[in-house]
Amino acid sequence: MFAQFFISPLFTESATEREILAVDSEFKKNLNDDVWRDYQIMKSTANPDHPFSKFGSGCLESLDTIPKQNNMDVRKALIDFHSKYYSSNQMKLCVIGQYPLSQLEEWVRSKFGEIPNTKATTACFFPKNVKPYSKNEISKFVRLKTISDLRQLSLVFPIQLTLPTIDGRHIAYQFKPEKYVSHLIGHECKGSLFSLLKKKGWVSSLSAGPYARFGGNNCVDLPKEDSFVLYTVNIELTVEGEDHIYEIIEYLFEYIDLIKSKQGVQKWVYDEVSHLAKLAFVNLEYPRALQFASDMAQNLQKYLPNEVISGVHIFDYNEELIIECLNQLNPYNFNVYYRKPSFENINFEEEKWYKAQYSLQDLPQEWLDKLARVTHSTSELTFPAPNPFIPENFDIKGIINSTSNDDGPSTVYHTSKMKAWFKQDNYFGTPRGNIFYNIILPQTKSDPRTVICSEMFCEMVTDYLNEDLYFAEVAGLTYSLSTYSSGINVLLLGYNDKMKDLNNKIFRDMVSVVDQKLLKLDRFEVIKERLSRTYTNFKFAQPYEHAVIEAHRLLFQKKFCSLDYIDVIDTIDFEEFYNFITVWFKTLRVELLIHGNFTSQEALELCSDTEKILFDRSVKVMVPLPSQEQREHIVQLPTGTDVIFPISNHNFNNPNHALEIVYQLGFRSVELDAMAELFNQIISNQYYLVLRTEKQLGYIVHSRVRFDHNICSFSCIVQSPSYDPKEVLKEHDQFFVDINGLLSSLTEKDIEAHLDALISKITEKEKQMKMESARHMAEITNQQYMFNRKAKKVEAIKKFTLKDVLDFYQNFMMPSGEKFRRAVVMMFASPSTIDHARIAKFDDNRKVIVVPEADRFEFKHTLALFPNFVKF
Repeated sequence: MFAQFFISPLFTESATEREILAVDSEFKKNLNDDVWRDYQIMKSTANPDHPFSKFGSGCLESLDTIPKQNNMDVRKALIDFHSKYYSSNQMKLCVIGQYPLSQLEEWVRSKFGEIPNTKATTACFFPKNVKPYSKNEISKFVRLKTISDLRQLSLVFPIQLTLPTIDGRHIAYQFKPEKYVSHLIGHECKGSLFSLLKKKGWVSSLSAGPYARFGGNNCVDLPKEDSFVLYTVNIELTVEGEDHIYEIIEYLFEYIDLIKSKQGVQKWVYDEVSHLAKLAFVNLEYPRALQFASDMAQNLQKYLPNEVISGVHIFDYNEELIIECLNQLNPYNFNVYYRKPSFENINFEEEKWYKAQYSLQDLPQEWLDKLARVTHSTSELTFPAPNPFIPENFDIKGIINSTSNDDGPSTVYHTSKMKAWFKQDNYFGTPRGNIFYNIILPQTKSDPRTVICSEMFCEMVTDYLNEDLYFAEVAGLTYSLSTYSSGINVLLLGYNDKMKDLNNKIFRDMVSVVDQKLLKLDRFEVIKERLSRTYTNFKFAQPYEHAVIEAHRLLFQKKFCSLDYIDVIDTIDFEEFYNFITVWFKTLRVELLIHGNFTSQEALELCSDTEKILFDRSVKVMVPLPSQEQREHIVQLPTGTDVIFPISNHNFNNPNHALEIVYQLGFRSVELDAMAELFNQIISNQYYLVLRTEKQLGYIVHSRVRFDHNICSFSCIVQSPSYDPKEVLKEHDQFFVDINGLLSSLTEKDIEAHLDALISKITEKEKQMKMESARHMAEITNQQYMFNRKAKKVEAIKKFTLKDVLDFYQNFMMPSGEKFRRAVVMMFASPSTIDHARIAKFDDNRKVIVVPEADRFEFKHTLALFPNFVKF
């Protein structure tokens, strides 16, 4: 069937119209997305004679209205385009399967061999000798009004490199000169540009690299001007940094001069970057088969056949290309893009498609000439030191059994203060390891103030560690700190060789910043302001994301969200923050998982070290009483009732409606989880096909099974630019009525096919070690410890019959069912469209409770709570 899209596509009028509407729905979804708006501004301010300047997304106006005004037949244009370019000699295909290559090749030839070969030439859409940014579009200062509360500065350099070729392929990818440049400009350790600007209090983050690449894959007859890279330096400014934009840019060019002038290109730096890339490739963890097949099909268009897998990772030294790249990072070859919500005394124009407001001014010529004279003179700006975290030992310590990774971890360390589970890798065979910590800290999420202080702690510790541990991140050792319902998570992932050093460094510094009060007021203010903007910017998330959060707030006993923190965070000062964490971090307990290329002795030593660091301190540390540990509970919806919660979108400028429909199924069990997943397996594609493709309700349509604090639910999410939530719910309910016919018509053979498909999905081996680690850690966090859950679920699925599916559908999914419990969060684009009487009206006699936003918490208090049971 897939091959027929290329052999004899129908391009019917109705299918073309549906696809245009689908594109328009996606476009409307992104109207208030700053990333899409910014990208279009970048295109709109490019050379109008270059195709990069064109609108690239598509919408109803561009694909239907304007063509009709110009007497253009869109369907005919599609057919003509397909006939001209969709030739087998221009196509690449990747098929991944567990069958012999001979069998896969036979299938490919039989299925795809009929694709016509018209001997089409490669489409080269970039006209010769037309630059994406000519002298008329370069050296500009572009100010953009954002939807979100941002303060971002971007310097964009259009770079066009010499493109060496082999066998008709451009092979600049074999050298990747921008890797060297990006490594240095984007470095964050002592001596880096970021380190200097951060200490001045001007920036919160800095990154550098190619924003996008265009052209230059196969058109060997094109000169270098006809392919280009937008090399971008992105900077997040602090409040103070807004007053120092020109100085920040001057420091950037001073650092570029350092890179250019210090005895030429530093080959040892390039060798270090290249060596780490080769290590990453040799120890590559592949993505899921579908994603890998998609990536490889694209790579076949870009890379030589023997480099299709390695080409994106490995590169060689080419000093000439590095110098060519550096020479184009000059003061006369860049634009400045400055983004924030509002500007004073600036006249703005409106971009056509996204209606984004922007202004365009020339950068002062005198200042550009000053930049051209900048030389390295600041002693704080230096090359980075050699990376101390580069791994050296790659010995595999376990016996690898490539057929199974089903065994779970076992307890390796257990005291009153710490409990650790350990599993030595027996499947992936890579020199990697993962350590997942749950640090149980009572009061982490007791109220918005403690939530904010806990999140501030994670942000500030990460900020404190950054200059020392950026080396670890570059060397393939990543870590993160975040809050969860009972405390904080600490995650360490990467090469196992120096993970113990990383582990001990993180926890020693974590303890030191609390007990010795090492955190600084100036960093507190910067991070507090950044966190405040993060909370505020949640208002501008997609409506369906708001619907999901509002469902949590309705169904969880105690659930706060970013909107609850906006007014609170400004009232928290440095003294209150330190008073909280000093007390908070004295009562703790630790659970962790150690998984990967470790021995049990190494796991024991790591646990012992960590326990000593956390508990053998200058202050007395307590283990929390069982009654102190917080556990979240889910409210129990009334049986046979629709609970509807209408609410208006927090961003009134977003034209989309959304809803999440949650069927509350009850306590998790292997059988209930499996049946919910089987039901979703049967109906999910049909749900998408009917509501999105046929009914054209919106771009975002999907169903899923949810597990919240050991309660199983079935959920459907729809976001629509054209239909309000009440109309969407009507179509949703009609689908669930109609699905009875589909379910009833299923044969035993059909059910067996669905059972086999679900079993195959459940038993699919994880492609990355961290995925297996996360599965085991979920059992620990949920306190279920059923590490063989996959096998038990398969056993349950094998026993299911068609009658079981029909019983589940009738009991849980239909309003007349004995176990029907449903909550519907309706996110309206505007409060003026919320009509409670209309919302409560249904054609049948179901029981409906409409909960106004102001009554949400009072309503929750009338409901019983599901126990959050623990498996003993």
